Amino acid sequence: MKKVTLLVAAVVSFGLLILIAQYFAPIRTYSSDRVEILGESISDHGVELSFRPLAESMYYCPGANFTLNGSTIHFELVRAKVGDQSPVDVPAVSEEGGRLSVTFPFPGASWQKGDIVELVDSDGKHYGPCG
Repeated sequence: MKKVTLLVAAVVSFGLLILIAQYFAPIRTYSSDRVEILGESISDHGVELSFRPLAESMYYCPGANFTLNGSTIHFELVRAKVGDQSPVDVPAVSEEGGRLSVTFPFPGASWQKGDIVELVDSDGKHYGPCG
């Protein structure tokens, strides 16, 4: 009986460790070889990036996280399990043909339409410039 109790405790402990590890795991992102960048453009609302992630049945892209460095937008496209609510800085908008788009706000208050903006993904690949 004592061995069974120890076994059950070990299984429960292992299960809890897995749940805790998943909760505190870093946010997964798409690498540049798993997403097709279709284009970037300037709109009245910001810098729009159109893309198509690799089709998967268990994962989707809820949007992107980004940081600004001058006129450069460093971004990462978030890869989340279907059903999970992953926090993102800008949500993805579904378009026809499996396309998605995200709109990054303009980089800084002094930015004007016509200024050059460069996009850099989490792998360091450059897109643009656009403006």
